[in-house]
Amino acid sequence: MSDLFDEVALAYDQTWTQGWNGRGQRRRVWEYLSKLGTDLRVLEVACGTGEDALFMSELGWEVHATDSSERMIEQAKKKCASAKSVIFDRLDLMALDRTDISGKFDLVFSNFGGLNCLSARQLHDFKLFASEQLSPTGSLIFVLMPRRALLERWYNLLKRRPNSRVSEGVARVRLVDNEVETFYFDPDFIIQQFSDFQVQDVRALGFVPSYFSDPNSRKASLDPLWRGLDFLMRTLQVGPSRADHYLIHLKRPKKNV
Repeated sequence: MSDLFDEVALAYDQTWTQGWNGRGQRRRVWEYLSKLGTDLRVLEVACGTGEDALFMSELGWEVHATDSSERMIEQAKKKCASAKSVIFDRLDLMALDRTDISGKFDLVFSNFGGLNCLSARQLHDFKLFASEQLSPTGSLIFVLMPRRALLERWYNLLKRRPNSRVSEGVARVRLVDNEVETFYFDPDFIIQQFSDFQVQDVRALGFVPSYFSDPNSRKASLDPLWRGLDFLMRTLQVGPSRADHYLIHLKRPKKNV
C-alpha cells in the first residue's frame, strides 16, 4: 500500500491540492477546524504532503502527523520545515499493533479519504487504536468518501458503466500505473461503527469526484460544468451521503462523575 502512495507523492499537490476542487474542499475543512479553538494536540492520520499539518500548526496546534508513505512524509517535512510544532512519523494503518505512537490527543484527524483505504474490519481496528489515543474529552474528525456519490453515479449511468462504489461499497481506483482497493463508507455506517461517540456534525464538502478535476484528465475540459454543478448542489444543501467527500465530527461523551 505505501509503495503505491510513494509513486504519487510528487504529483499529489499538482493533481489535487492545487486544483480548484481540492482547494475548495480543503478550505471548507480548514474553516471548520479553525473554529475548534487553540492549543490543541492533534494526531493526524494519512497526512499526505503536509498541507493540513502546516495549517494546523499555524493555528497554534501541536501536530503529530503520520502517513504510511515515506515519500509523502519526505514532501511533508519539506513543506513544514519552518513549523516547529509539527513532528512526523510513519504509521502503517494495516499494522497498528506494531506502532509505538501513544498519547492523549485532543483530536484524531484524517482528511480526504485516508481512511477509505481500510476495509470495514480494518476500520474497526482503527477505531480501537484512535480511541486509545484520545483524551477523555477528545474528538475524531474524518473526511471520507461515501458510497452513493451523486455526480459519479449520474456519470456512470450516462456512460452505461457499472458502479461498484454503489453496488458493493468497494472499487479498484487507478493510482498512477497501479490500482488501489478503495472502500466507501456512508455517514450512517460510520456513526454505527463509532456508536460510543457523540455526533457533533456531518456535512458535505464537495460533489465533484477528484478524478473529474484532475488537470491531466480529459474530464477537466468540462471544469465549468463541474464547478456549476458543485455550486448548485452545495447551494441546495444536498446531503453528505451524496457528496464525493463529507466531514464527520465525533466526540467522546463526558462521563458522569
